[in-house]
Amino acid sequence: MAAPAAPEQGLSSSVLRNMVSQAAAAGELTAQEAYSVLQRLNHPEASWDQIGALLGITGTHCAVLHCRAIPKLRTFMLVNYRDRIATPATIAAAVRAAASDSKQPLTAVEAETFRRFVLDTSNPQLARCNLSALRTACSKVIRHLTWSPASLAPD
Repeated sequence: MAAPAAPEQGLSSSVLRNMVSQAAAAGELTAQEAYSVLQRLNHPEASWDQIGALLGITGTHCAVLHCRAIPKLRTFMLVNYRDRIATPATIAAAVRAAASDSKQPLTAVEAETFRRFVLDTSNPQLARCNLSALRTACSKVIRHLTWSPASLAPD
């Protein structure tokens, strides 16, 4: 089984818990996805089987829910809370780093989708036809972000 996913670099567990709850309330995560992420945050040493038992599902099913939730959560965070996560300059630098990543560079479609729905704040509506590219782009970009502790204070 895969190793537990580490929280996003630099984000406190309380900030992540808050964002998970908000993503679930907004319908971006299912209740089970949100619960699996919250339980992983609350019990980082627990096995997927232990967390799954809390949900009444197998550990494998719980791990799958968690893996589905992470790209959705990253997208929710960058679309809705980009100003709390990093400065525009930091995000732009992360986009450049993601575009030149030798292992998994941003594709042209991903870069354009990210620019359109994360960087261009004048476009408040997400077009569902680009959701896959947006989630992939957010996952690639977030790996290259440097975090500002001041931006991570809880609400």
